[in-house]
Amino acid sequence: MFNRPLLDGMGKRLAHVVIDLVAEDGIDGVRVSTIAERLEVSLGTLYKNWGGRQSMLEHAWRMCIASVEYEVRHGLVFVTPEHHGLSEIYDRIVFGLPEKLDAFFELHYSRCKWQRPELEPDGMVVPSLETFVELNLRYQHFRPGPTRTLAGCIWWFIVGSLRSSNSDIWRRKWCVEALKRGLLTRDRYLADDPIESLEITVEEPQAVEDLKAVEQPQTAEKPEDSEEPLLQ
Repeated sequence: MFNRPLLDGMGKRLAHVVIDLVAEDGIDGVRVSTIAERLEVSLGTLYKNWGGRQSMLEHAWRMCIASVEYEVRHGLVFVTPEHHGLSEIYDRIVFGLPEKLDAFFELHYSRCKWQRPELEPDGMVVPSLETFVELNLRYQHFRPGPTRTLAGCIWWFIVGSLRSSNSDIWRRKWCVEALKRGLLTRDRYLADDPIESLEITVEEPQAVEDLKAVEQPQTAEKPEDSEEPLLQ
């Protein structure tokens, strides 16, 4: 996050401090005095340049979004008549977000305190995502649909996948493959190289047998022949 010169300066430092404090104490635990202490500036300087506590929270959130917007905007070059660029956009959104994702999500959910969500819905939080969708629609990579709705779906599908505790290559593959299946036209999807395998294999034989037993209803066994008569 914030690895671009465009985002350098006091605004970047302020955003980092706010995100750290949200991660430590939650959004209700953020104090202006603590922000000033960590930035090593006076309260007067902080209020003069950034306003009150709510303005500082909003600034931190907007810096996160500006970072993602920067990455997505510079990733539009990957959308061509031959390529949809979903994998590249996934990587750039992940790179643009802060490492402390839980703090970002708390800021994101709380933004209704300083803005009306209907005026800035998730479909337009990152404007370049709409451009990304428009390019894919123009090249007929995506199935037809509302641009803003599709942009919002991409945004939440990717950031939602990041909420799991494990960060590995399989999460990326599953997420990108699911986006392909949901967005790409049939011809574009078939022209793509699907990932090698999405099957989950179980190495323990007993686990396989237990799974088969659940899937197949058991039938009553026929009693073996016996010389003794069965009780009526």
